[in-house]
Amino acid sequence: MAKKDNLDLYEQDLEDNFGRLPVTSNKNKLINQLQDAAKKHLQDKKPITIRVSAHDIEIIKIKASKCGIPYQTYLNMLIHKDATSF
Repeated sequence: MAKKDNLDLYEQDLEDNFGRLPVTSNKNKLINQLQDAAKKHLQDKKPITIRVSAHDIEIIKIKASKCGIPYQTYLNMLIHKDATSF
């Protein structure tokens, strides 16, 4: 598949291989696999503390709300996107 400009390498890999994912009829097995993946993902996270202007946080909260996600998730997405682009 052709690379899309707005996807980072990880996201592009997911899109390119989405059709190759095995179809599972066992919903509970899939739920357990997803829960295990989520736990592993959270274990790889490192908490940080930074000082950010109140005005900037309000803007971030508004943008995150428009995307329908928590603002911490939105900030994490922004950090990941910047960290993985060169």
